Amino acid sequence: MLSPGDLLQERYRIQRPIKAGGMGAVFLAQDTRLDSLCAVKEMHPTEDGWAHRRFREEAQLLSQLHHSSIPCVRDYFVIERPETALCYIVMDYVEGPTLQQEFEMTEGRGLSEEVVRGDALALLNILGYLHGLEPPVIHRDIKPSNLIREEKTGRLFLVDFGLARPVTDQTQTT
Repeated sequence: MLSPGDLLQERYRIQRPIKAGGMGAVFLAQDTRLDSLCAVKEMHPTEDGWAHRRFREEAQLLSQLHHSSIPCVRDYFVIERPETALCYIVMDYVEGPTLQQEFEMTEGRGLSEEVVRGDALALLNILGYLHGLEPPVIHRDIKPSNLIREEKTGRLFLVDFGLARPVTDQTQTT
């Protein structure tokens, strides 16, 4: 697990954790080469190597996505250790609250109809892009905590493509 001050690849200085889940954790980091903030996703290792395979699939998928409301991948790499391999994806950092956090701040009042309508249209635009790819991509984990409203612009971003899959004849979406 990364800690504040850690330096990855002699480039990414970890500042603080952003989010942790079952498959890994996301950290805010400073890209010392580009002098900008970024998000570093660390995949938790598994004994059967599943996380390592899943990491490669997610990194390759994300690197092919080019939409203004999906964070760009800057880098991905594996650090081999004697006991395990640690996998990392570096993405653009989107500063702002998730829709889950926004809803919680309303203290049960909810969001206005105008805001919800705008968010629905923004999400439909992202999904239209993903589903229009060849092959189409299904995100499989759309929820308020995976939608971030960028503080500066108000634009909605879809994040966490850990469960996303391209749809092929062999794809199982369950």
